Amino acid sequence: MYYCKYQYREKQIISKILLSLFLSFYVILFKGYAQEQINPNDLYEIVSSNGLVLDHQESYDVGTMILLAEPGRGQVSQAWTIDVAWRGYVLLTSPVSSQSIDNNGVVDGIVGAVVLAESDKDKQNQQWLMTEVTSGVYTFTNRFSGMNLGFPDSGPPGEAVCQVDPDPTNPNQLWTIRKSNATIVREKLKSSSDNDWENETIFAINKEPGRATYVPFSSREEMMKDASFEKQWLRTNSTRYQLLNGNWKFYWVKEPDERPVNFYKTNYDVSGWDEIPVPSNWEMHGYGTAIYTNITYPFRNNPPFIQKRLAIR
Repeated sequence: MYYCKYQYREKQIISKILLSLFLSFYVILFKGYAQEQINPNDLYEIVSSNGLVLDHQESYDVGTMILLAEPGRGQVSQAWTIDVAWRGYVLLTSPVSSQSIDNNGVVDGIVGAVVLAESDKDKQNQQWLMTEVTSGVYTFTNRFSGMNLGFPDSGPPGEAVCQVDPDPTNPNQLWTIRKSNATIVREKLKSSSDNDWENETIFAINKEPGRATYVPFSSREEMMKDASFEKQWLRTNSTRYQLLNGNWKFYWVKEPDERPVNFYKTNYDVSGWDEIPVPSNWEMHGYGTAIYTNITYPFRNNPPFIQKRLAIR
């Protein structure tokens, strides 16, 4: 687990509570002037003082850390909505994952990196006071902890963003907001499809009939001599058995529509394809994004159709 370089002391806890109360009083009086300049329907990039932006790595998993990244104009993992949550406090939400930046609480007195969590406007961990320090430059102060969004070191690309002691003179806590040119459109839910993979009645094409597992041998004598005859857990050396493990030609695409449709033809040229070991997991070899989730499903809830939570155009 990544931890930012900060540890609570008891006297600091009291000061954080007092600061949080002061900030709440402040926004009640001034009604959050900064939000008047923000449209909750627009997409924004949140830019650090060294020119990097907040990025959630295109992850749908709750608990994903927010990192600093080189800006890629139009990159959806760097696009955020800014919406009023409570009395001038804002919610910083990724429209791709429908999750918001959460302070992740405090574990054993140590402040951890901020993460994505299911959006909840009433959750103080996700409420950030957006205060304009100078023209167009802001701090984000968490309502629950009274600490600022920032980073403790020099802030290279890939460093996790966390909470730090509030100091509006520290450039590591100063952020500018600029509109993102990412375009995100929610598609209508599908009601039909011509894709085989979206038809639950199609689970096999050109498949041999099912049968019990067995290994053929050329003769009874070969079977009796094989090591697996007495110790079935050993791999057979039968002359009628061919192991398919090895390096296979592999071609990965981001969308099904981009797949090579004629790859099965005997004269199809695969010389430009990559190779991948079989068996293996292609995400662990640099293709696509590894997804492990038990909370947020990466597709919209409309089985058997497979649609992104948001379609990007």
